[in-house]
Amino acid sequence: TGYQPGHVFALEIEHPNDETSNIPNAKSNQNAADNGGWMRGPYTISRGTENSFDVLMKVVGDRSKAFSLAPIGTSVRFGGKFHTPIIDGIEKDSTKRVVLLSTGVGVGPCVGAIEDALK
Repeated sequence: TGYQPGHVFALEIEHPNDETSNIPNAKSNQNAADNGGWMRGPYTISRGTENSFDVLMKVVGDRSKAFSLAPIGTSVRFGGKFHTPIIDGIEKDSTKRVVLLSTGVGVGPCVGAIEDALK
């Protein structure tokens, strides 16, 4: 995939259209209606390889709830690559120390960037 920690991309999950979905929010329903039945949102890559990527999520809304409740095999879509990966934004030759500050799920890209830097 070529994604690295710090890349932001669009991640989509199909809106569950049944009564048991527990996702009644009008905003989520509109998001799905606007995107052909898919709930779409921006997420930040925590780790990435050529064949896979990780995203750290905190369940705080309908979209993240849909991801957390999705059974194995649920279709997801992703696309786009926005922002500079964290490591690419650091001048390695002239930088002696780097401080990464984050809160909540923002720690994911920082951990991935540290792991990449230590390779």
